[in-house]
Amino acid sequence: MKKKSAEQIQKELKHQRMISVEFIKDIFPDIKEIAFEFKFDDPDGPTISPNYKPSYSSVKLLPQNLALFRFECENRECVKGGFYLREEIKDMVQAHKSESSGQLICQGWQDPEREGQHRCLLELSYSVRVVYYGKS
Repeated sequence: MKKKSAEQIQKELKHQRMISVEFIKDIFPDIKEIAFEFKFDDPDGPTISPNYKPSYSSVKLLPQNLALFRFECENRECVKGGFYLREEIKDMVQAHKSESSGQLICQGWQDPEREGQHRCLLELSYSVRVVYYGKS
């Protein structure tokens, strides 16, 4: 039997997650917008390439978006990795907080050949800003 590629595995997992996800407006009706700022940093990056630089991205979610709050690992070879921020958002809404930040480490596998042996360990530093209806 042919072994699945990292891309095939990621597509299957993403499809399974999408089946049961609700919209932000249905779970958190008070939220107008959620903005994420990300910095992805590979702890091995500087040893692999002297020109290594972390990558940055941002995501803005609105009430009509799915409440997945799962973000892909930036390591394109990573298997079964990613970052889950659903609990962070839930805690922020319960406390009616507008801003939060933190750091997570990807617990996926570095690549298909090392699955079960070597964790990805890509680092994510994030900040989240939640805008509620009736607040600016």
